Amino acid sequence: MSAQPNPFGPSDVLRILLVYRMRWVVPAVMITLMALGVAIVRRPNWEASQALVLREEGVGRDSRLGRFDSVEAMKTAQETIMELSKSQGVLRNVLMALNGEEPSSSDIDSLRAAIKVSAPKGIEFGKSEVFYLTVKAKSKEQAIELTSGLAMQLDHRLRELRERKAESLVNELSEAVELAERQLNEATQKLADVESELGSDLAELRILNEVATGESNLRQTLIQIKNELRQASVDKQTYDELLRLLEAARTDPQQLVATPNHLLQAQPALQRLKDGLVDSQLKTAQLLGELS
Repeated sequence: MSAQPNPFGPSDVLRILLVYRMRWVVPAVMITLMALGVAIVRRPNWEASQALVLREEGVGRDSRLGRFDSVEAMKTAQETIMELSKSQGVLRNVLMALNGEEPSSSDIDSLRAAIKVSAPKGIEFGKSEVFYLTVKAKSKEQAIELTSGLAMQLDHRLRELRERKAESLVNELSEAVELAERQLNEATQKLADVESELGSDLAELRILNEVATGESNLRQTLIQIKNELRQASVDKQTYDELLRLLEAARTDPQQLVATPNHLLQAQPALQRLKDGLVDSQLKTAQLLGELS
């Protein structure tokens, strides 16, 4: 088989382009004009970035002043700044400071869409104290002014937020102090009432409450009362035992012979009765020995 020659060659393509030149010249001219018009009308967007460093408040900190306790706390603070940077009040103040008139809702929305808060490249947001505030604008000067104004408004709004938090904390602490003082006054008044009721015994009670370094009259009286109570308890036990023996002696007089001496000392009449009983027993034994 022999190869068939190619019907189209470079000369044929050039000839077709020349013959139908209006079909590609007109679109090319139109596209070129449109591109030139867009290039003339359209203005390039400019970006201005401001690096910010976030530090923790130094109030009430004994150590690590100006540093966050954890990464979560730093991330929370940066998220707060991100929300503040796109808040209605901050954006309104920025546009008013730049234009000198009340901005419209569309202007505020446009500025909100042009703001971006990001972390340094290669670092996750919230893991570094440094972050960037970026604003897009139609001109270089406007982007710089918007970024500077936004940074100033953020600093001002953060100061207000911290002042409100500090004021709230001060109010809570003041209420706690007032409550503690009121409770202290009530307790002091109750203590004063108790002291007034005690009268002259107050000094003795205070001595009893302190470490025993000496003997007071009240302490001596207390010791004497304890001794008397102890002696009364012993006497009660003695009398209880005597009562038991007497009740047994009612049915068996021989029980009197086994009466302890400390019981007989408490009742001298029993001593004489016991002695008479012993003498009678001896006399009976003597008679039984002489008589049958």
